[in-house]
Amino acid sequence: MSTATGTSPPIQQPTLLTPHDISSNSPLLNYLITFINAAFQRSKARFPELWPGNQKQRFQSSEELLKMLGDDGVMCVLYGSEEEEERANPTDSESKVMVGKPELAGTATPPHNLAVSSPSPPLERTRERKIIACAAIVPWTGGSSEPTVYADPSAQESGWEIKAVCVDASPRYAKTGLAVRMTEFLTKWAREKSVNGKVEIWIITGEIMQGDYWRRRGFGEVRRAWAKPGVWGAHERFEMVVLRKVVGG
Repeated sequence: MSTATGTSPPIQQPTLLTPHDISSNSPLLNYLITFINAAFQRSKARFPELWPGNQKQRFQSSEELLKMLGDDGVMCVLYGSEEEEERANPTDSESKVMVGKPELAGTATPPHNLAVSSPSPPLERTRERKIIACAAIVPWTGGSSEPTVYADPSAQESGWEIKAVCVDASPRYAKTGLAVRMTEFLTKWAREKSVNGKVEIWIITGEIMQGDYWRRRGFGEVRRAWAKPGVWGAHERFEMVVLRKVVGG
């Protein structure tokens, strides 16, 4: 099967991971941090005027990733097929991580209930799998994590925020829609949790980085503001935008 740019390689179904799934599997947690940090470094490298040279890592520790998820957030990951992995990296053990079967690695049970009523089944560390994409979704807090674009609490915004959307750097995964696939998977998860199937999905990004990308995928701009030097490690100010997409209902 061709793996040229723009040709979809064989890919598994996304796997949902709760904070418990991640925190209880150290190899998976460490791999996710490395994977996400590398993706953010590549993204910033496209804008040397804002981020020259080496930059601060997106996550400095495992605690930071788990703090981002909180009690109610979740992640999803995509694993490359075994056939694809053997052809691409037959001996690259550092690019893989011990994981569980998709049907065991995550549930739709709210994470804050895991400890008292319905614990997630333990991950089966039986084989290595390579993660090729990931994304997270957390309750929307009006942008409170980014004071530059923080909304007035009286606005009564609600919904879920998509964060840490990352795809493997290999050309075989370029322009195959993996980022959109991740967001759609998490959006479906959020809709299933809502009362009427309607949900607001939010994204905060730099206008120069991914503003147009998400608008082309149905997100509309809610507000924007100039972020001062130092925000996200930038050496110059840049426009930060808040985007929203209403799904279902």
